[in-house]
Amino acid sequence: MYRKRLAVLFNLMVPGTGLIILRREWLGFTLAILFGVVTQIVILGLWVVPQDIPRWIWFTAVLVTIGVWLFAQWRLLIRVRDENSPDFAKELEELRSLAELALQKEDFDEARRVLLVALKINDEDLAVQVLWARLMRLTRPGKSARVAWKRVKYLDRDGLYASEVSKELG
Repeated sequence: MYRKRLAVLFNLMVPGTGLIILRREWLGFTLAILFGVVTQIVILGLWVVPQDIPRWIWFTAVLVTIGVWLFAQWRLLIRVRDENSPDFAKELEELRSLAELALQKEDFDEARRVLLVALKINDEDLAVQVLWARLMRLTRPGKSARVAWKRVKYLDRDGLYASEVSKELG
């Protein structure tokens, strides 16, 4: 909940940053950069060098700035609503179950496919990250597996997987 409140606060100040916090990095980054660029044009046209920036460019920049701000708030609202939806949690649980089943059957391609979908939904879900780390251990031992287990260690604040993490990381 704290993360969502922080995301809303940041998104109000700089559109896109809240989306970055809620794991929509590319969209958030793109909106933040676009907002920054057009806001610079507005500032230049209004206070710094108003005589050098044609009014139509300045006015267009104002409209784009407002549009980007509104669009970023709308996208954040959708993201927060989706994360709070019971269907969201149910879908993630179903994907975890499918991935566990695929790992048990040693169908690593299916497990990878399902886990990639689950990670796109919520890459901070500890159970999904554990399954991903186990898949990496089985299919790509070495650096990829170590990175995955380090991610599990970072997310496992309660130490639920501490023994497995320490075994894998040495």
